[in-house]
Amino acid sequence: MHQVANLKLSRALWRNAPAVAWAVLALAFACLHATDTRAAGQSSDNFRMLRDAINAGGGAISSANFRATTTLGEASAAMAMSSSGFRLQSGFFAQSGATAALTLLSAYSRKLHGAAGPFELELNLTAALAGAVTVEPRTMQVGNGHTVVFRFDTPITSVATVRATNAQSMELGTAQFSIAGNDVIVTLNGVPDSQRITVSLSGINGSGTASASMAFLVGDVDQSRAVTSADIAAIKARTGQTTNNSNFRYDLNTSGNIGAADVAAVKSRVGRNLP
Repeated sequence: MHQVANLKLSRALWRNAPAVAWAVLALAFACLHATDTRAAGQSSDNFRMLRDAINAGGGAISSANFRATTTLGEASAAMAMSSSGFRLQSGFFAQSGATAALTLLSAYSRKLHGAAGPFELELNLTAALAGAVTVEPRTMQVGNGHTVVFRFDTPITSVATVRATNAQSMELGTAQFSIAGNDVIVTLNGVPDSQRITVSLSGINGSGTASASMAFLVGDVDQSRAVTSADIAAIKARTGQTTNNSNFRYDLNTSGNIGAADVAAVKSRVGRNLP
């Protein structure tokens, strides 16, 4: 019986020899193609493949966790996509749900001092709202309110919301914003003096957030969080000066010059402090 079966199998193989040969050759070619080690190929600890094996985009596809840095199938990616950032669907279609990380570099309170130009007071980003926040001692500009500038490490394309809140998370006044390159420029109106506030942004470039705390107390040029005789003396010592980068905090009315009006403004507020 075994001899008959073997004879039948041998005859079947002989009759189909051309097809078997072609199948063997095709398998060998596929293995060679999938494990090609040319310079164009990409590799990892677990696999080695040519760029055109699954990707016509011409970019790198490598590493043990399968990290794609350019086109994968039909998807065009401007940034790196990792296994946590995309999934493969039928047809090798990649989807990226990742948002590029952004960093808040600094924040400033900006005011225009007449012909002297705009001057920015840098805010302390590490201070808690109830702590040693930076105090803006200059008055609110009529028609322009207070301007707070957020500066990031990457261009900003969108912002969803902006809010200004106090320690009780109650909104103060109104907040509007505009975008200029890496800056988000927030304009605050209706925020009363002698207040601590936190300005918060959400939905930055999709899902980013940022915030900065500060305080408004007209006349507090020495950042003591209270208006005292020391502030009067500091402004008097600079009376007659044109506003510049070193003395702009003492130009309370943002006129471009430090004068009698600034002295009068600080005198009228002696005794006020932050809550």
